[in-house]
Amino acid sequence: MELIAKHNEEHPADFKKYDSIEYKHVFNELREQGKTVLDGLRLPVGADVTNTNLNELQLILLNAQGADFRGSTIRNTDMFGADMSETNLNDLDLSTTKLFHACFSGASLENVNFSENKSLKFTRFSEANLQKANFNNTKLHCANFKKGNLEGATLKGADLTGANLKGTDFTNADLRNVDMTEDELLASGAILTGAKVGNNSTWKELL
Repeated sequence: MELIAKHNEEHPADFKKYDSIEYKHVFNELREQGKTVLDGLRLPVGADVTNTNLNELQLILLNAQGADFRGSTIRNTDMFGADMSETNLNDLDLSTTKLFHACFSGASLENVNFSENKSLKFTRFSEANLQKANFNNTKLHCANFKKGNLEGATLKGADLTGANLKGTDFTNADLRNVDMTEDELLASGAILTGAKVGNNSTWKELL
């Protein structure tokens, strides 16, 4: 595909006009051509990226709004600043994915494994569906979970310093041993029904 062959950092490929592309084959072809640095790649809204191998690619500033990534593998992939708003990544393992400043606003991330990920600072999860997601021992400094759904999620040992948790639903979530700074954490209106919290008095002061 000529568009793929011409992709480079200064002139990233724009696939937005190719709605019917099978992206599994596109990324396989890119990999075969030795193109693993795909910064600024733009996909059409709602692109089908299911069952795709995205391991160890550099996808900095990827634009993939509304894309479906279910069944894909995204290990050791650099997605700094990627726009993943309204995407579907249910059940994926993102524990080794670099996601600094990435945007998952309104995305579906049910049962996603982020555990031990230290590359989640300033990531935006506002209004995202994160039911049963695993954030154990993650670095979420200044992450934005405003009005997100973290029902049943686990965040044991997570660093939430400076995180925005306004209106976040933590129903039945595990928040034990969470690292947070009281004067920085924004948690007004957060829902803690049935949640496990390590310091009830601290949370009451923040809400």
